[in-house]
Amino acid sequence: VAPRADGRVLAATAKASAALRDAYTMGKVLAIRSTGTVMEARRSKSGTVRVAKVVRKTTIASRQAFRTSLELFKRQKSANVVKPIDMYEDQDSVYIIQEAVTGSCLQAAGLEGASERDA
Repeated sequence: VAPRADGRVLAATAKASAALRDAYTMGKVLAIRSTGTVMEARRSKSGTVRVAKVVRKTTIASRQAFRTSLELFKRQKSANVVKPIDMYEDQDSVYIIQEAVTGSCLQAAGLEGASERDA
C-alpha cells in the first residue's frame, strides 16, 4: 500500500508548471521523505511510466549546488545509475522525472540472510 500524501504535496503538484501538467500525469504516491515525495508519473503522449521526485525548495540548502549536482547526474553514462529524464519547477518545488526502476531495495538485498546484529 502506497503512503498517503499530505496536503502540501498535493498542493505543490497541483501548482506545477503547465509544461509538467502537459507532459506527465501524476499518479500514486510511492514514498514520502523529509525532503519531498516520490510519485508515479506517466508520460502523457507515450504512456511511459516514470518516477517524479518532488523536492520542496525549502529543503535545498544551496540552489546552485543542487542544480550542479543534477547536471552531473544527467551526464552519467553508467547502466547502473538511474538517470534523470526531465526537470520542472514551480514556486514551491522541483520535480525531477527519472526512469522507473522496480525491484527490491538495494540495502535490503545486501542484508538478506544477515542477523540483526550484522545489519
